[in-house]
Amino acid sequence: MQWDEIPPDEFILHEEFEYYFLPENKNSLSLNNKNINNIHYESGSLETIRKIIDINGGLTLLPGLACRYMGERRLKMARKITRSGLYRTISICAPRGFEKNGITKVIKGEILSGLPVK
Repeated sequence: MQWDEIPPDEFILHEEFEYYFLPENKNSLSLNNKNINNIHYESGSLETIRKIIDINGGLTLLPGLACRYMGERRLKMARKITRSGLYRTISICAPRGFEKNGITKVIKGEILSGLPVK
C-alpha cells in the first residue's frame, strides 16, 4: 500500500505518532494535501488502540515489531506501507568511562542490526 492511498479521516493513532504530522516538524508527513485535521490521537498501549479499531473501525499505524506476534485474523488486515517517509531518531546517551564503553558498543550493534536495510 502506498502512503498516498491511506484515507486520513479514518486514522486513530497513538499519541507518539502525532510528531510526524505536526506542521512545525520539518519532516512532517502529508497525505497529498488531504485534510489531516480529523486524525484522533489516543494514549495507552498499541493493543488498546488495536481493540478500539476492532470495535469501532478505522486505521492505525503499527511498528513492524508490533505485527510480529499478531494472530492470523489481524495479520490479514495489516498492510505494509511503502515509501512513507516515517523514521525515528535513536540516540544512545552514556557517561564516559571505560567499563561502559564495551556495553554501549554492544547495544549500538544490536540496535543497528535490527534496523531495516534501506
